[in-house]
Amino acid sequence: MSKKAEMYLFIVIAAVLFAVGQVMFIVNSAFVTGGIFMGLAILVAILYFSGVYEKLKVSSVGLFVKLRESIKQQQLNPGVLPRDNAVKKSSVNITPQKKEIIAKAGNPVPKDNQQKQVFKIAFSRNWLLAAAGLCFAGAQVFLMMQKYVPAAALLGAALVILLYFVINKNSVIGLDLEFENTTKILFALSGFILLVAGWVLLINRGNMIQNIGVGVTTVGIFLLFWGLPENKMAYEDREGGQEILFTGNRFLDNIWVKLALLGIMVLALIVGNKIAFHTSLGLYSMVFYAAAIASFFFAMPLIPYKEVINDNKFMNYLKVVAVIAAVFLAYLGQKQFLAEKVNDAVIYYIIAAAVLITFFPVSLKTGDKQPFSLKTEYIFVIGVTLLALFLRVYELDKRPFGLENDESGGMISVVKNFWVGQHPIYAYIWELCYNVFGLTRVGLRMYGVLLGTLSIPIMYFAVRSIFNVRTAMFASVLFAFLRWNLHYGRSGHGTVMAIVAITLAVFFIFKAIQKRDKFTYFMAGAMSGLCWYGILTGWFVVLAPLLYFVFESFSKKNYFKRNMVGLLVFMLGFWLFASQHIKNYFISTNTYFSRISEVSVFSQDPNAPVKNPAIGIIENTQRVLLMFNHHGDSRQRNSGGNPYEPAVDFVTAMLFGLGFFYCIYYSKFNAFFILVMLFFSQAAGSIFAIEAPSAMRAVGTMIPMIFFASVVFDKVWYAFSNVFKGKFRDVIVFPLLLACFLVPIIIANYNQYFKRWVGGMDELSTATGTYAQKLGKDYRVFLYTGLYYPGHPPFRIQRWDYKVDASIEPADNDSVLAKVDSENYAIFFHYDVWQTEDIWKQMYPNAAFDTFSHPGFGKMFDVLMIQNADIAAMRGLSGRVAGNSVNNALPVFNAEDNGKVPYNITLEGKVLIPYYADCYFGNTGTAKVSYTIDGISVNDSNQKIRLAKGFHNIRITGSRKSVSDTLYPVMSLFRVVGNSRGGREIYTLNERYLYSIKDNGLRAVFYAGEKWEGAVNNEVITPAALFARANDAVKLSGYLNVPDGAEYKFIPSNNGFLAIVVDGRQYWDNMAGSIIKEAIYKPGMKKVSTFRLESGKHKIEVYTLGASFLSLRLSVNGGEERGFNFGELEPDYSRISYN
Repeated sequence: MSKKAEMYLFIVIAAVLFAVGQVMFIVNSAFVTGGIFMGLAILVAILYFSGVYEKLKVSSVGLFVKLRESIKQQQLNPGVLPRDNAVKKSSVNITPQKKEIIAKAGNPVPKDNQQKQVFKIAFSRNWLLAAAGLCFAGAQVFLMMQKYVPAAALLGAALVILLYFVINKNSVIGLDLEFENTTKILFALSGFILLVAGWVLLINRGNMIQNIGVGVTTVGIFLLFWGLPENKMAYEDREGGQEILFTGNRFLDNIWVKLALLGIMVLALIVGNKIAFHTSLGLYSMVFYAAAIASFFFAMPLIPYKEVINDNKFMNYLKVVAVIAAVFLAYLGQKQFLAEKVNDAVIYYIIAAAVLITFFPVSLKTGDKQPFSLKTEYIFVIGVTLLALFLRVYELDKRPFGLENDESGGMISVVKNFWVGQHPIYAYIWELCYNVFGLTRVGLRMYGVLLGTLSIPIMYFAVRSIFNVRTAMFASVLFAFLRWNLHYGRSGHGTVMAIVAITLAVFFIFKAIQKRDKFTYFMAGAMSGLCWYGILTGWFVVLAPLLYFVFESFSKKNYFKRNMVGLLVFMLGFWLFASQHIKNYFISTNTYFSRISEVSVFSQDPNAPVKNPAIGIIENTQRVLLMFNHHGDSRQRNSGGNPYEPAVDFVTAMLFGLGFFYCIYYSKFNAFFILVMLFFSQAAGSIFAIEAPSAMRAVGTMIPMIFFASVVFDKVWYAFSNVFKGKFRDVIVFPLLLACFLVPIIIANYNQYFKRWVGGMDELSTATGTYAQKLGKDYRVFLYTGLYYPGHPPFRIQRWDYKVDASIEPADNDSVLAKVDSENYAIFFHYDVWQTEDIWKQMYPNAAFDTFSHPGFGKMFDVLMIQNADIAAMRGLSGRVAGNSVNNALPVFNAEDNGKVPYNITLEGKVLIPYYADCYFGNTGTAKVSYTIDGISVNDSNQKIRLAKGFHNIRITGSRKSVSDTLYPVMSLFRVVGNSRGGREIYTLNERYLYSIKDNGLRAVFYAGEKWEGAVNNEVITPAALFARANDAVKLSGYLNVPDGAEYKFIPSNNGFLAIVVDGRQYWDNMAGSIIKEAIYKPGMKKVSTFRLESGKHKIEVYTLGASFLSLRLSVNGGEERGFNFGELEPDYSRISYN
């Protein structure tokens, strides 16, 4: 057995022991047994890597002296030092040509024999074992504390350290930085000190201190960046195959190893599928799925990467046929998706990808890129950017019609205040747009227009950096028209920042891998940190380059040492933006993780589709992967499409699916590795949520999706460009290829966005907000609905003033009158209360009435606009003052009546009680006054009377015996909520509370239990037979005025028990049979379907139980269903027991 095989055997044994120990440790809480297994794992690892095993093996063959000496020589490994020196020597041996290239790039060229300040750190590789052990021990502590995230992080760190220990054969591990001079060292040292100081300030809870911390951190980052030397790899020539991970690894390139890895993949999938359905062990299936993914990654491609071969003419023609066949198969696959044949569709795509993979392998060398006019390229970039701008401003004030809650909520919160890490960077862009364009829907959405337009040229250069100009042209036009991207590019939602930031990150990550210089690495890190300012899944963008760096460190000798400065400045750039968010975790985990836990598959949310998180993850992964081709997001606001419509159009879906499989297969190619990792990191936001697929949480997948589609176009162009040459290729073939793909894409996306109306973005509140804004501050607005409230952002950003109220309780239409001063009054009726609007139309016969409809959404609301003069005509009481009849009078002693003293006043009408309360009526003046409320005499200001919310009958009697007598009537209210009573509030009985209107409505008593007696939670004089709240027992009582004898049929809408009793003799209920509930039953009662009622006033009682809503309408003599008229119902004002 070879030495390498022995090493792998020991690793497998240790890993198995360790895994068994972890299972015992976590699942069965067998800490002793689990600890023994994990101890054995550590012992096995130490036995081999400490050299003990080797010594035992050598001593066992002591008879063979020569063999033993040979093995000892191998242990000493004398070749390590010379090899290190050789690498170091070669790394700084820079050719004149390379120096010229570096100078042109603007980087400092190292001078020969230049005196430099060298900073070195070196330590024995055995310390890595100690570090791994500490990480492992820390993980166990966190596991016992059931803190799985830090435990997983420490276990991952331990695994990485152990892998590095195994792969790195040098006995001494270290790093060295060669500073140009002492000044650079001072800059670097100062920057490091400021970074530490900045962090201390950032984790302080004071907002101002945190702001200072941002400044200190930023200065520290730039000082440290300036002080660090240039990255060593920036000076090195690129070697063939550097774009491929693990290239030249004989072990991984062995076909038998590949087949073995595929076997492991299949086995891991089988075991994972078995475990996944086990409730308690389900999450362990993720370990096996991860093993399957890793095995597939290392096994691919089945055929090792080859050098570029000069194709002959026959092969060129064959490739054209092959690429057409692959695209056609993808077309057939997408048709199968539309036919709901998902399995068949996937098979078509796999076959199409196999054709593309076979005829267009990724090679170690890339062919020469075909030249393209720089002038034409400039014109195109400017043109496509202007086109994107037009698409984002066209009908911006109309489309989409609705202002989505999250986007408009940003305007409200930013206008109020913002602070570090809470309101992100895009808040400043919001403020800029508001200041330039105003606090309007256009000002709100110009933020999206600016960033959305900017994303197009960024995408162009990102695609150009790994493909070519022509493919970049295709990608940028696709990106400009894509409905999904266009939707966010016309929105004020913060998500558009994620689109721009991720595109920038991809561009600079690709450039950093190519150029390997300090500045580009810094920008790659900075843009990865900027991704933290869009959506939470943007946090995961940095994982793609970090994992790439880890793999490169394992696959390329001395990669970390030669690239150390680049990796360091990458993290510096990342810290520039990410630190402002990371600090929140150390202040309060509720800042982010409270919301994450609410929507996570691990939350045990009762609304979660499944209770087993493992099954949830599996099903969500399938949904997210299929949202581009099959069924998309159910919420229109997330993608700009109809419910369950795929996130992208038909042709883009074809190209995405084909390119996705191609890149998965060739995922060891560095650009594809980054893209695949980025795709799944951004899909994670939806995969691990209970609302998958979410086109908003997974919006980051849009960027790699564009690249996957571009891969296919690039292969199509490559095939045709090898057959057709010269101007014919550039002037005819290329435009035709663009047209074949882009014309259907443009038409589909344009029609999806501009030729239809897509709802689901708070259209109703947007519409009422727009209308209320036009009414102006001369109107007090009442939103009669239970659908939203005045603070709802799509409404509020258009109607900022305080003169707005909302409720679905009919009595609040009347109670708001107490707030009306000199302004007019507008009631907005929504579809949940349309059946009651006739009451107020008849109550205010002179009011203007309007209906608002939208061409895409139909009727949205009705609005009744009441002039202040009409309200004034209802205010005040009627009666006699000093022997004279009066109307609209108030209970006051007027100076012009001084000559009539002594005299009496008697006024009656309605008093408006603003809420359910214990009421006391009195006079703060000197005159004697008495009240009659609902027929009950109140002669003492200490006499309590409990009154329902709404209008009540009132009679005020007073005597003025001398000119000095004064009359200032008041009512003192103590709000009653169930068994509790609030503090006293005093209201003057003036025009706001006194009215002359006829009786209308029913008395609604909301009992605290399942009986229509006893304790009362609330009581309302409701103008309409309607309520919408969760209740136990409710009784509505009053009188029905019947002008002529007729057949009355009551038509209810409710979700609980309901009974209607008329005159105590006839009843109807929604129960089967003819047995009414005992509490309602009276001797002689008869169940009927319609009520035969004679002319006159009839007692009506409505009983509900366990109903959260009730709406009652009627039909007379079989006529059309209608609501009740104003005054058709009269409340029952009799006293009840409140015990």
